[in-house]
Amino acid sequence: MSYKDVPFAFCVGMALTVLLMVLSPLWMPLFFIGFGIMILTLLMVGIFWRCPSCGHRLPTNGLFTTTYCPGCGEKLF
Repeated sequence: MSYKDVPFAFCVGMALTVLLMVLSPLWMPLFFIGFGIMILTLLMVGIFWRCPSCGHRLPTNGLFTTTYCPGCGEKLF
């Protein structure tokens, strides 16, 4: 997975988590499925949200606004 795909995948994963958590009163296993998707989404961000040139972790507070790597200064998008 490319670092460019991470923000979109994060949005999809969190939206799916919220949907499953909202529907969980209808069928309790949906809560655990949603929780698992949330954990996998956060792990994906931690693993793949890195600078492609230096490998420095990119800040998660700027998931949608980060344009330069804070480690090496390379332009990302």
